[in-house]
Amino acid sequence: MRKRKIENTSGAPAGPADSSHADGGTDELATAEAFITANLYAPVTASDIAAAAGLKPRSLHRLFRKNRAMTPMQFLL
Repeated sequence: MRKRKIENTSGAPAGPADSSHADGGTDELATAEAFITANLYAPVTASDIAAAAGLKPRSLHRLFRKNRAMTPMQFLL
């Protein structure tokens, strides 16, 4: 079975980066949420979401827990 390529429509660069911004990562959070919304019916993983937001998966998880009191996958549901 071939893995389906998920399109990054968020406009953010794909790939991990450090989320230590003065705004607390709100740009990355908005990008991640936009990616999730754009791919609601696609089989996405936390790593896919993190890459679209330019974060490492652990940084994405931490960002969602801090700002949304849930994990990225809980947000997806």
